[in-house]
Amino acid sequence: MFDFTKQIPLEKNIYKTYKKLQLVLYFFAFLSAAYFAYLVLFPSAYFAYDFSRPNSLKNSIISPRDLEGKYAEHGAVASKNKLVFDTALVGNYGRAKIEFTMDKNSDSPDSLDISARKSYRAFFYPEGEPATQNSATIYKFSEDYYLLSGSMLKKFISRNAYLSQYDESDAEVQDASILKKYPLDQNLIGYADGTLISYGISAYIVSSGKLLPINNTATFSAMGYNWNNVRQASADEISLYEKDKLFTISSPHPNGTIFKTTDTKKSYLIENGIKRPITDLDIPNSWQKNGSIAIEEKSLSVSDQCRLTKETFSFRTYSCDIPLDKFSNLIGKDYEFSLSADREIKIDNINVTFKRNVNWDNFKTTIRDLINRIKTNYGFGTTAQ
Repeated sequence: MFDFTKQIPLEKNIYKTYKKLQLVLYFFAFLSAAYFAYLVLFPSAYFAYDFSRPNSLKNSIISPRDLEGKYAEHGAVASKNKLVFDTALVGNYGRAKIEFTMDKNSDSPDSLDISARKSYRAFFYPEGEPATQNSATIYKFSEDYYLLSGSMLKKFISRNAYLSQYDESDAEVQDASILKKYPLDQNLIGYADGTLISYGISAYIVSSGKLLPINNTATFSAMGYNWNNVRQASADEISLYEKDKLFTISSPHPNGTIFKTTDTKKSYLIENGIKRPITDLDIPNSWQKNGSIAIEEKSLSVSDQCRLTKETFSFRTYSCDIPLDKFSNLIGKDYEFSLSADREIKIDNINVTFKRNVNWDNFKTTIRDLINRIKTNYGFGTTAQ
């Protein structure tokens, strides 16, 4: 078998050499196949950021910034500050290798430490004042709903839009005289912020007067959304909004998102870069009409860290590995990393590599993901319902 020299006579010593080389070839072919299978079944995830090209599409690390949220210009990190950045990915990984390449003119730090947390990016927002909801006067005439705003009536574009914010019982039934009593505002009211809607084959999130198109079903699931909370929208309702950029796995949850902790039973409203606790027990009933995102309060305090050391064959690269075992059961798809140094430094590049542990659970997870991708590609995947 696999002998391609049956019709070619070889001298005995040459034939022995040929057979040895043939075995070596088979051995390396087997190793290559095994390595390829390892890459497919236990894939790594790579993230990078180049401070010399901040607008490059190759920059997959999210928002390198200081503790005040300001962009870290040219990778500069003050000694009493930190460099904070995020990565977004789905899957169970065993460790993360973090590498920093210093600028050639940067000082060499004696101490360089990095820590990691895992949750949803928006849940890491600073906590603000408790959320409040203004009282509203709502009228219903015929099949239409109106909100009294100042001395004018603002009409809800549809009953569905109204029900995304209020209950049927909140509206006071009126006759046609209400339209004579108050002038009508030409601006219509749409869905509540954070509402999931669909039109055709596309799904969107309503937030701050815009539609965020969700790029695929993987993003929808990774964000913790539920297909049962998606509302069917009409063409008129869709036309009320301006479409924003694609909502991807790297995007934070938008304004109007409600997080509900599974461990402490607290609720938070995401609003303009902060999370506002919902303390009034009557408020969640109206705000959570569109569903909440499950999260864990403990994810804010669970962390792990490592100390970076200089690479053996590099004068400017520092690296270390952070074990991720603590985060394996936490809800969320975002890792937040915080770097601190004992002196002012300047960074050229950041590289983060997530690696899977070789075990049976990860093998089954990869096979299941491959099957789901095949189903999705051929139209048998999850659809909105």
